[in-house]
Amino acid sequence: RSQFLTKIMNSAAGECDKLLAPPCRLFSLAELQSATNDFDDELVIGQGGFGKVYKGRISSEEGSSTNNDGRNHGETSHQYGDLVARDLKIFTYYELKCASRDFGNDTCLGKGAYGAVYKGWVDKMTSSPCMHNTGLPIAIKRLNSYKLFDPDMLKEFWHPNLVKLIGYCLEGEQLFLVHEFMSNGNLKDLMWSGAIAQLPLVIKVRIVVGISRAIVFLHKTQDEVGANPYRGVKIGEYRLHRHKILLDEDFTAKLLGYDVTKLVHGHYPNNNELIHDAYFPGFESLPLRTDLYGFTVVLAEVLIGKQIFYENEVQKIDDFLLQRGKMSLSHIAKCCFEMFDDMDSESKVLTMLDEYEKYIPAIHNEAFTTTNESYISQSVTTISALHFKESQQDGVKP
Repeated sequence: RSQFLTKIMNSAAGECDKLLAPPCRLFSLAELQSATNDFDDELVIGQGGFGKVYKGRISSEEGSSTNNDGRNHGETSHQYGDLVARDLKIFTYYELKCASRDFGNDTCLGKGAYGAVYKGWVDKMTSSPCMHNTGLPIAIKRLNSYKLFDPDMLKEFWHPNLVKLIGYCLEGEQLFLVHEFMSNGNLKDLMWSGAIAQLPLVIKVRIVVGISRAIVFLHKTQDEVGANPYRGVKIGEYRLHRHKILLDEDFTAKLLGYDVTKLVHGHYPNNNELIHDAYFPGFESLPLRTDLYGFTVVLAEVLIGKQIFYENEVQKIDDFLLQRGKMSLSHIAKCCFEMFDDMDSESKVLTMLDEYEKYIPAIHNEAFTTTNESYISQSVTTISALHFKESQQDGVKP
């Protein structure tokens, strides 16, 4: 114990010497923004009565800001683009192998058309691999193949409501992408388990507002980079998969997979180019796109806690609400798109939907009376398909 305390005291004294030895340096606002990723909330390490404290990185030479892997911004931004250079960590294959316990079946989260996903753990401060179930959980996507890898392309996907890309690893011709781990799973599973239906309205609103912000951001980003060399369909024509709408520990919704899709194909593919990636083999739900109608369907599903299978069901819900003097969900969805950038958009949507919960039982009884029998049949098909999927993956549940 005495040796341990002495070690701590010596370490503290050494850190004090480092702080006191050099003279104070005057930083510019631009330098501090660069060192803290524009004062990213994820880098906040404390908050008191006088303000927030952010963690930042600077090099030892002249105090210039550096990114997470310790390289100077001036050396990397030209090659990778500013957003990517200061945030992405370049992992080694050995680091990911250690973090995921040798990519074992016990850490496999699932296997899709583009590759397998593994859970791993890294140190929160250094991003070095750490022991199982300790540190920061991450999701490691090992791609089966990819068309091209241009890190600058990835800066299109930087948004609080897109699953954050932490880093990557190039091992020969094999590409690994490291994303943040979303602890509350995906919307499709939560809908089938009944968990979404049990959530309070304030959480449901948080989910749908997050989804709307992500979709609008993808549209705006594509407009801004419309002259880029990557051909393909518009993002509004691309699919919106329910199992790729993920939720973090606070039930903030984040969309996954748009960066992966573009890396695999080199552009947003049309429907003929898409690899079949049915979440439940042999079962297809109502296909959605990243447009206003697709979001309206998801809004209805989150609100009533039940998946929609037929195109006329949203119209039935809207008719039901309009007959009772309420705004249609189609109108509310449009409002979400229009005020996506408002700081208080969640509270505004919550006010709009405040009295809607009391109508949910009636919506189940009336709006879906003609589709209940088919819905049950689809549910049985899905459960059987899920068992088939698990058996095909050697007992690994996604």
